[in-house]
Amino acid sequence: MDEALVNRIVERVVTALGGPGASSDRIAPRQADRTQQQTGTMKVFVTADMFTRRMAASHNGGAIELAENEFLTPSAAELAEIKHIVVKKTPKQMPQAAPSPDQPQAIPKKNSIGLVIERPGDKVAGVINALRYDGIELAGFNETDRWIRNLRSLCEAVAAGRHTAGVALLPYAADAMILANKIDGIRAVQATRPASVAAALRHFGANMLIVEHVFCTYHEMRAMIRTFAAGAGQPGGGDLLLETVAELEGS
Repeated sequence: MDEALVNRIVERVVTALGGPGASSDRIAPRQADRTQQQTGTMKVFVTADMFTRRMAASHNGGAIELAENEFLTPSAAELAEIKHIVVKKTPKQMPQAAPSPDQPQAIPKKNSIGLVIERPGDKVAGVINALRYDGIELAGFNETDRWIRNLRSLCEAVAAGRHTAGVALLPYAADAMILANKIDGIRAVQATRPASVAAALRHFGANMLIVEHVFCTYHEMRAMIRTFAAGAGQPGGGDLLLETVAELEGS
């Protein structure tokens, strides 16, 4: 069952519970409706099971952060109350005006991270907005309608030192991994979990993160990209591995 269908089912249940006898949950559906009307963003309902997993993975000391379009189901809200968990909302990001064609475009800073996106949706857009809130700005490389060209351009910019690292948000990672690791100087890692991303940074100084957005949740993507951004640009510690890679690239 896909994520969109699950959300539609949960939304109907929450709406039904908003009637008589469920006064503690009447506000959430109305707030969710206003959010969708104002932003056009798909509503996401966090169930009790999802909330439990977030509590286990949280490092915020008894606080859980929800995206602007996320809402607790009644059971999740009750669980938060029982566990005394503070639920916070990510502040709404104000849209920035598009630059005039007559204005010069900003030149990416050397220590910035480039971004390629293929077939994005609401989930990906939410991640990008949340990363901006985290202070992580990603320089767009979607210069053409072909992800292969865009990824190659990003990899070449990273290899040349114009960007510290790159992130590719694609439906599938295998093709991008093959392409990226064929370019000298690129050490790509597929995003599977934050611990693996951190290990790739330590072991070989990964400078390209490939994320399968179809199979990752909003919070998984945000956590992995935050981990990657925090360690990007640092040399890896696997001397023998890096020496072997350099030898193979030079042959």
